Amino acid sequence: MPPPSAVAGKLLSSLTITDSSTCPSSSAFVIPCDKINKAQYSLDSLLAARAFAQTNSKRAWMEIDSIFASQAASGFIPKLRFVSNYSDSYLFNTIFPGPSSPFYSPMSSGHGSYAPAHCSYNSSLTISALPLHAAVILETFFISGRTSSDLNNLEAFFPKLITFHTWLHQFRTYGNIVHPWESSLPTNSPVWNGTVMDNLKGVAASENYQPDINNTIPKWLKELSDYPGDANYNAMLYLANCLSHPIGQHINITLGCSTPNLFAMQDAGFASILAASDEAMSEINLILKDNNMNFASSSESSLIEEWKKESARGVNSLWSSDAQNYLSKYEPAKGDNATLNLNSPLSAREFIEIPTSDNFFIFFSTYSKISKKYLPAENTDNMVFDLLEGNTKNGFNCQDLAVRSSGCGVHDENVAVYPATNWIISRGLKDTDAIELSHWLKNGTINLFCNSTYETRNEGMSEDCLNNFRRVFDISGKVEGYPNDICGSQSVIGAATMINMIKGNGEFSFESAPPLSNTWVLVIIGAELLVALAVGIACVLLSCNLCKKLRKDDAMHSDNFNFARRGRREMNGSGRGRGSGGGGGGGNNNNNNEMNSTGRMNLSREDIRNVSQEPLLGGEDEEVDEEGAGLWNLFMSYASYANPYLK
Repeated sequence: MPPPSAVAGKLLSSLTITDSSTCPSSSAFVIPCDKINKAQYSLDSLLAARAFAQTNSKRAWMEIDSIFASQAASGFIPKLRFVSNYSDSYLFNTIFPGPSSPFYSPMSSGHGSYAPAHCSYNSSLTISALPLHAAVILETFFISGRTSSDLNNLEAFFPKLITFHTWLHQFRTYGNIVHPWESSLPTNSPVWNGTVMDNLKGVAASENYQPDINNTIPKWLKELSDYPGDANYNAMLYLANCLSHPIGQHINITLGCSTPNLFAMQDAGFASILAASDEAMSEINLILKDNNMNFASSSESSLIEEWKKESARGVNSLWSSDAQNYLSKYEPAKGDNATLNLNSPLSAREFIEIPTSDNFFIFFSTYSKISKKYLPAENTDNMVFDLLEGNTKNGFNCQDLAVRSSGCGVHDENVAVYPATNWIISRGLKDTDAIELSHWLKNGTINLFCNSTYETRNEGMSEDCLNNFRRVFDISGKVEGYPNDICGSQSVIGAATMINMIKGNGEFSFESAPPLSNTWVLVIIGAELLVALAVGIACVLLSCNLCKKLRKDDAMHSDNFNFARRGRREMNGSGRGRGSGGGGGGGNNNNNNEMNSTGRMNLSREDIRNVSQEPLLGGEDEEVDEEGAGLWNLFMSYASYANPYLK
């Protein structure tokens, strides 16, 4: 039986489609599930790309490329985009309006800043994607093995990320979202039943707003598990209408869209993920710079550092001293002077006190321990206690389950367990050194997939693990999952989350080499070449001088050696001649001694000139040893060179 991660990977491949668009970017991408097959969800594709990277780097980068196919020239990336030639009023089996509905501005409306820059896709105009892109791209690079191909892809996507983050920090500063669909919260979260929607619902009701021209919503849509209820859904469509059309051109709307604080929310999940991706942007820039690739300019690098500081301020502004937790905030309607300033994290003054799981995305904002300085330890400790507490208002440790979408004290039929949310929280817990708690959350989530006890260090063989890749589970923990979820047990986000949890998480931070600019590298190389050239020239000159000296010394020492040898022969010859005459008595001996002592001096100049014609060794009756003579001359030459006194 294959391991669950292999089966999950096979499901991801089976849910990959090839679009018929003529877009120059790659057209292959995953669909949410077989029953939602006319759109691409940005978050689903990001988690799928990370899962693909475990075994197929090329496919992972292809998936990321398909996401950026819908990027606008302004940098905006939509939450979802539709397949080519799809034109229904609603995206079938979802709560989202389709490309032909009045709730998204058509491509010809003049909203070019939101339209895809290079492709003819229709998308969820003005509804931004959750900004997880930079973090996933960085992790895909690390997981894929950091090959030259991965480095080239990192370089290719970095400029697109810069334009995306430029847009985010201009229009979604500090996590200030403009529509509930941009939130990390589920569309049917109990939060939308609270005061954060009061102003929007009130304005829509006062205008007797109807959701579409035919004043009807499809019956199948209202039966979906994530349908938020009539009042909330009408208000959400009303706001989508306002955002997609210039004032005065809204469908079935008079002046409501200009109402102050129609919807004003600083979302904890969005702010945390933006902070994490800002940290990832800084890491990507460092990697590219260290590998001599195209990296950010000095002004862009400074901008990235400012983004990090800005995101840190936004996250810190969400700390509630009363709740001892990080919470989302909103600005209630209080007249014309209460208009939300999206550039100020402190402008939203009211905390949303409903405890939700995406508040724990704050852990993820530290991103692989790269930056924890703006999260005080006592704050994160208090949040950990909330995760461990049981049936209290803010506690989440109830019913022996992984973290659910709202706290144990929230009793709502729409409370559920979302595996992708738990993966993000688990990542954040690990990055803040809460290792055991991270392991508990990971195992608890995988237990839901497998409907059994499961350890991440040993991929089990449960049949449930092979066929239960749900995107949402009921809080009862039953393997059947969340009732009426249209994707059932075969969802992309469920399979991708399963793989990412089983395969674990590395440390996605980069150790830079010693900082040397390209200019200094060239200077050092040039200096080394000059030194090598000087040494080479010196060696050549020294060798030439040495050879000349050796030849001169060799000639001189050969003459001296032969001179001494000739003198010895002459003296020996004289001695032998006198000795042959018999014992001449003492007189003869004295004469011999006189000859021996003066034999060298009695040689004529002619004899000396003829010495060079004699053999180097031996005499008339001796064999010449030419090799020995050569070695002797070489030795004497080097000895003379080393010691000038031998000359």
